[in-house]
Amino acid sequence: MRHLLLAGLALLAALVAARADTVETRDGQRFDGDVISETDAHLTLRGRYGALTIDKKDIVRRERAARTLRLADGSVVTGQVVRQGDDEVILRTAHGVLVIPAGDVHALDGAPTAAAPAVAADPARVRTLHREASRKHQAKDYQGALGLYLELITLAPDDATALYNAACAYSLLGSRPEAVVFLERAVAAGFTDFAHIRSDTDLDPLRGEPGYLRLLAEEATWVRRAAAQATTRLMADMRRRGCKADYQVFVDEERNIIYVHTKTAERLAVARKQLDEYARVQWRDLFNNQLRQPLHIVLLTREDNDAMLDRGVGGYFNPGTNVLVCGDLPGMTLNRSNVVVHEFTHALHFADQAARGQPHPIWLVEGLASLFESATLVDDRLIPRHSARLSTVQAAARRGQALPWRRIMQMNQASFMQDAGLAYAQARYMLFYMWEHGLLKRFYDEYTQASSFQGDRTALESFEVAFGRPLDEVERDWRAWVLRQQEPPIPFIGVRTEKAEDGCRVEVIVQGSGAERAGLRVGDVLTAAGGTPLRDPDDVLEVLSAHDVGDVVEFEVLRGGEPLTVKVTLGERR
Repeated sequence: MRHLLLAGLALLAALVAARADTVETRDGQRFDGDVISETDAHLTLRGRYGALTIDKKDIVRRERAARTLRLADGSVVTGQVVRQGDDEVILRTAHGVLVIPAGDVHALDGAPTAAAPAVAADPARVRTLHREASRKHQAKDYQGALGLYLELITLAPDDATALYNAACAYSLLGSRPEAVVFLERAVAAGFTDFAHIRSDTDLDPLRGEPGYLRLLAEEATWVRRAAAQATTRLMADMRRRGCKADYQVFVDEERNIIYVHTKTAERLAVARKQLDEYARVQWRDLFNNQLRQPLHIVLLTREDNDAMLDRGVGGYFNPGTNVLVCGDLPGMTLNRSNVVVHEFTHALHFADQAARGQPHPIWLVEGLASLFESATLVDDRLIPRHSARLSTVQAAARRGQALPWRRIMQMNQASFMQDAGLAYAQARYMLFYMWEHGLLKRFYDEYTQASSFQGDRTALESFEVAFGRPLDEVERDWRAWVLRQQEPPIPFIGVRTEKAEDGCRVEVIVQGSGAERAGLRVGDVLTAAGGTPLRDPDDVLEVLSAHDVGDVVEFEVLRGGEPLTVKVTLGERR
């Protein structure tokens, strides 16, 4: 029934000539074609002149082309075709081998970018429809909610949340066959939280439906297929937006994380280890629920920042698609802020919220991410460190312009973002104060209890329970505490540079700086620091972020075309 209902959409897909596999043999011949069959001894290709069987002992090189299968439900999945027969297509993807019934395959493409929509849906309209549909759903106006869900799906056919909610609405309206169809579409679009599917009372009318039972029985296959499709959509969207780098995919099955990156194996292993340790400690000490759905982590190259991120934005996490995008912005690292950890905290926190069925207030969501963006792991404990956000909240406190706690706790996202600089800083230091008193875990556990959450959506009462004192008293003491804190010094070399052919040309030298005392001159070209090549001014910031005030950094310099070495003692940025 799923194929019948979606046939109209499937017929709109255009067939594109597929790229073939390439095989080279010992005698120097080269053959291009689609794999018809493969055994331990032989490989059979279908080329332009018919079928050809090749003895595998004669093959010296084989390249499998990346192919995109457009499925009958409108979704796509990319991988290498291992075998294509009358009954099934076997596809090797980054997420494992998928066996897809031939009847589910509408087209075999060689152009993954075909998966990208020609016109993106208006995000503001999508958010508005989600809010309106949710209100109607909660008011038990399931017919009204369904109309809005279907409008959403017209705008964004791969919106897994809208597809799932449409399935719930159909189920509650007694339309069980349609509910199963939309539930399958939701799973195909990436909604693979099968624990939620099994426990959601909205789907109780479907428990005996054959299609529903079949879906649950094939959970492992659906999870792999949905993850592969999500990766294909993400990569196509990145290309559509203008990303130029050649991104690779690494699947961490144990953690349920998919990395999209350009790093070497060694550098990726370092990044993964950092996040693994961070997640382990957070799941032990704060969040009770781990990732249920695959999380995509996109680590952008510096050149692709502008394609995916607004100017000044270091990254973002989209809980609807479970995609985390992080830019390469050395300036943030210099200010003791780790954008990857910030967004990864969001992913962990949203997974915990989803498992509990609790939407937490914006001050807590951004407060936790901002708290841990500047934290280090010491003796198996996460220790938050002061960052540049401290000066923002201190300046507001001195002027008497800090946000009243009762007000910030009641803010929605729009009001929070109106004064984002202060709101982020203050939310961080409210939680920092709580952490320093050893009360963060107690507060979070109190707030997330089902009975507490229902009557305390802002977390105000839980704050008071954690401290055992009225909120106004805690806020007063917090102001005095904030003003006593000291922001860590930020290292400063004392030059302004511009990108040059061989490195970074010095354009300005600050009087009295370490650069001036070391003898650097305007016109010098900085080519490396401590052995690390310098390509542009961001590289200089990245080098500084790895040092402290007072450290001596050795720069390789070109002066008038002649190489020399200059040692600079880093000062403090004022």
